[in-house]
Amino acid sequence: MTSPSTAIICTAVRVLLALVVTTTPAEGADSDWSVDLSGQYRVRVEGYQEPFVGLSSIDEFTSIAHRLLGGVSLDYKDHYRVFAQFGTFIENGRKPSARPTDEGHPDIQQLYLDFPLSPDNSARKLRFGRQEMSFGASRLVSLRDSPNIRRSFDALKLTFPWRSMEIQAFVGRPVELLRGAIDDSTDTSVAFWGVYGSAPLPNDTGLDFYYFGLDRDMSTFDQGVAAESRHTVGTRIFGRHSAWNWDGEAAFQFGKFGDGSIRAWFIGGEVGRTWRDARWSPRLAIRSHVFSGDDDPLDPDLQTFNPLFPKTTFFTQAGLFSPANAIDLHPLSSLSPAKNLRITMSVDVFWRFSTDDALYRPPLLPRIPGNANDKRFLGAIWEVSAKWSPTERISVTLAYDVADARSFISDAGGKDPRFFLLSAQVSL
Repeated sequence: MTSPSTAIICTAVRVLLALVVTTTPAEGADSDWSVDLSGQYRVRVEGYQEPFVGLSSIDEFTSIAHRLLGGVSLDYKDHYRVFAQFGTFIENGRKPSARPTDEGHPDIQQLYLDFPLSPDNSARKLRFGRQEMSFGASRLVSLRDSPNIRRSFDALKLTFPWRSMEIQAFVGRPVELLRGAIDDSTDTSVAFWGVYGSAPLPNDTGLDFYYFGLDRDMSTFDQGVAAESRHTVGTRIFGRHSAWNWDGEAAFQFGKFGDGSIRAWFIGGEVGRTWRDARWSPRLAIRSHVFSGDDDPLDPDLQTFNPLFPKTTFFTQAGLFSPANAIDLHPLSSLSPAKNLRITMSVDVFWRFSTDDALYRPPLLPRIPGNANDKRFLGAIWEVSAKWSPTERISVTLAYDVADARSFISDAGGKDPRFFLLSAQVSL
């Protein structure tokens, strides 16, 4: 007997195939319709030693994750568009068990409708449905590509030009990941909305500005668990000149956490120089970020910065720390010894911003409580990585991280983690 979920999947596939067959024009025929198919397969192998900085009974594991995506885009006159993307996600080996972002039976990753708000201006459009969103440098809102299942939202997004700027306004909720087939649902405990604007400036420079609003029924910080209503206003300036490039960003947050007020902030960015005419095109860069932390866990007010929906690998590929109550200094160097191959070496040095607040892990949960000891220094993560992209559709990534846990972590009983990554991806 065919299960209901299998029947739904088969029906969806039949509908998509029917759309392809009925809307693809015959050779030599004119049509207002066009159909594009897309797909992706990725395998990601992660090896951990002391994955929880030695603060659990799990000392090592190797995870192998497979991602398979298939999509179809149906366009009418390059104005109206329906996009459907289905995904299957399999993971083996993670301890103590697979995370919600690791495994999922066939499900809807994206399903949205684009339509213009004026017939002669396709840049002014409305997107409605399940969709992925990323803004700017993806520091606060990202695709979350490193886990097996990327982040998506059930949202309404309006995109329109205004003078020389592009404005995006949206309102929605993140998708709650469930293990069954075609059962991912809207997470009604979280609401997310905002406006993001981008303006070009002279001399290859750009300026972004944004406002994000977040309501969450229950959030966890070192201070406690409570409802969170947070507003984020920020700006980003970026550009390049000759061999130099830069990208700086700052944001301020206010709102309510339980009965207390939120006052938090972040500032960070990167400056780098590339010698393109030199052998192997060497590059040197330095990144640094400061994320505020809570100054008194007994006070109802909260100063811990919430990075909203950041990349899991915000700092390094190992994804050990979350960008909250943290200071990091991150020099990098890279070389390209062969065509389409880039090797990067770096060290990221960490401190707590506030010695009264926790060390946080992704997505945003206390890993070590702030009262474990009064030390500020956390240690450093050394990383070497290589990315090879023989074509636009194929990429292979290797990385090895060695964390040197010091002071706050070691005094709390933590150990030095190790991390290995091999990832291969093919897109169609």
